[in-house]
Amino acid sequence: MKIGVAAVAAVILAAAAPCSGQSSGRLDFEGLVQAYFGWRGGGISRTGCDGDSSCYDGGAYSSYGLSAARLRVTARATERISAQVTLDASRTPIVLDAFIDVFLADWAGLRVGQFELPYGFENYIGRFDLMTGTRSLIAHRLWNNGITSPYLRDIGIMVKGKYSLLNCEIAMVNGAGFDYSEDVSDGLISWGRDNNDSKDFVGRVWVGVPLFAGFGFSMYEGKWERGERRDSWAFDLYLDTGKVIFQTEYERGHGLMQDGVWSDTDHCGYHVLVGYRFIPLIEGLYKYDKFDPTSGSTQDTVRDHYLGVNLNFRRSSRFQVCYVWRREEPVELSNDRLQAFLSAKF
Repeated sequence: MKIGVAAVAAVILAAAAPCSGQSSGRLDFEGLVQAYFGWRGGGISRTGCDGDSSCYDGGAYSSYGLSAARLRVTARATERISAQVTLDASRTPIVLDAFIDVFLADWAGLRVGQFELPYGFENYIGRFDLMTGTRSLIAHRLWNNGITSPYLRDIGIMVKGKYSLLNCEIAMVNGAGFDYSEDVSDGLISWGRDNNDSKDFVGRVWVGVPLFAGFGFSMYEGKWERGERRDSWAFDLYLDTGKVIFQTEYERGHGLMQDGVWSDTDHCGYHVLVGYRFIPLIEGLYKYDKFDPTSGSTQDTVRDHYLGVNLNFRRSSRFQVCYVWRREEPVELSNDRLQAFLSAKF
């Protein structure tokens, strides 16, 4: 799409912008700035890596920068029609979301454009609310063509419904991921691209209150470029009592891309996070995160153990630091890491 999502985003906002003198119309602005620091004892470029091969770099290194510099603009044309565009200056392409919401009733709505996929608990919550500052292994590896992770968002149409504590979101999307809408010159087009005429279907049904308590079920059904299977399902459970925090998610699927090669095998993974809020300012947490790209094999499983502390200065700012012990199979490598995030939203 060489016309660019940025141009489409501008049209969406212009179309939904409130008219002069319209009592129900307004523009809302939100923002997020997140800085990071990271240290790693070594690095690998793929799972199942042997420490003697070229896929492992044993040298320690550190990095820092901006992981998010976001501005979200919501234009409410009427009580039932709104548009939203989210930009992130820390990455390319800068347009994350560009969609129009139509509320058909108090319990039903329609979303058209580029949006986050309704799949899983971690994909549902925003970057600021992630307890560890980063998403789990299943989120990084599942929405992945083996090189990058463009699939957390996509272009399509989504139907949303809500009745009491029951929520449902089902979408039909291109399946190519939003990164592909801007540029494919870096070789991604030949590495497992979902570039076919068929559409993918993704959805989540959950019961509960967001970020308080609930459980959900998600599914994804689609195909890669040459018709290979690409499907998965997930179950999640979460609870926040004000003191105790518990989050877990299990995912299983078929047809993962690794290093640009389709794998005709099942994959699975899960994570469990337990946290405790000592006082509103201080949260302690432990997270166990496991991913097996070839279910049943013990040659490429990855396990991360997080131990961290979050300092919530205000509702709109926090500092997060975690040490992550990584354990791989078949060979354990020295690539533990320390990560820290400073976030502020407005």
